[in-house]
Amino acid sequence: MIELRVPLGLLGTSESGSIILWLYKDGDLVKQGEIVAELLVEKTTIEIESPKNGILNIKMETEIPVSEGDLLAVII
Repeated sequence: MIELRVPLGLLGTSESGSIILWLYKDGDLVKQGEIVAELLVEKTTIEIESPKNGILNIKMETEIPVSEGDLLAVII
C-alpha cells in the first residue's frame, strides 16, 4: 500500500490548494506514472502521478482545501 499525499514544498507560498479533478474513479486500476489527479494551487494546475500499479482508493474529494502532507488517496 502506497499513500498519495500532497508533496511538501508543492504549495509554495499558498497555504492550500484543492483537487480539481480525479481522472480515475475510486476502485479503478491505475498504472505507475499515470496521472490520477489534478491539483490547483494559485491558478496553476499540478498533475499527481501514481507511484505504482494498483487499485486507487480516493480519500479526498474534489474542491476541498488541502495542505502539504494531506492524504489524497491510497494505491493498494
